[in-house]
Amino acid sequence: MDGLPLDFDSIRSNAPFSDTADHVRPGLRATDGVIERIGVATMAIPGRVLGVAGCGGAAHHALSRLLAERRARSGDQTLLLDLSGALVPDSDRVRWTPGDGRAGNAVIPDARGFDRLTPVVCPRTVMRFRSIAGLRHLLDEELSMYGAIVIDVGGLDGWEQAAVPAATVAQACDGIVLTAEPGTVSRRQLVGEIDALGAARERVMGYVIDDYQAPTIGEDIIELARRTRHLPGFVRRGIEWIGRRRILWERV
Repeated sequence: MDGLPLDFDSIRSNAPFSDTADHVRPGLRATDGVIERIGVATMAIPGRVLGVAGCGGAAHHALSRLLAERRARSGDQTLLLDLSGALVPDSDRVRWTPGDGRAGNAVIPDARGFDRLTPVVCPRTVMRFRSIAGLRHLLDEELSMYGAIVIDVGGLDGWEQAAVPAATVAQACDGIVLTAEPGTVSRRQLVGEIDALGAARERVMGYVIDDYQAPTIGEDIIELARRTRHLPGFVRRGIEWIGRRRILWERV
């Protein structure tokens, strides 16, 4: 299911999500084919900053980490910047803000080959993180040593209550990948959230469907068979036949 690269008009089309998108599921590794396909596609952005945003569900957390690991494996010095966190009370844990030159001191190496940077945003510092110019300075100047930066942008619909609105972070990204879960967002809602990105909507490269929990073909057929009250012998033989066809149980 090769959904990337995907232009904005394709997202607006009437094609089902599952026919045009890659998938996120538990247990995925950065070396898996689906992450390789997405990683190669996102490397085509004219810049070094990739944002991963959610349109329902929390798959953007996993995908941003996997893409950071994939970029690190390609040889780029890579940073995963998590801006999806919620506002916290004023705290002594605040160690840096955009523009103070201290972000590099808060970087934590990850055993998977990339670095991590997670800010603590409180009421007295939040406006610095909501400045698009400040974020670009952070990315271009203070974090210039990184060849690739993957940002966990957070949810576009605001359900995660991130301290920095996803639409604001998106303005500072060079490219954006969206994640969504079937049943949590309609196509109309998705288009509305993309429109709300303003100028940044032109940087949307595509979307990834997190449908691992969706029933397989085999599970759908068995559920339908169990609801059939006629021809019980036929239903039993049908269930036995389905159970022997492994391809009907694959999750893609």
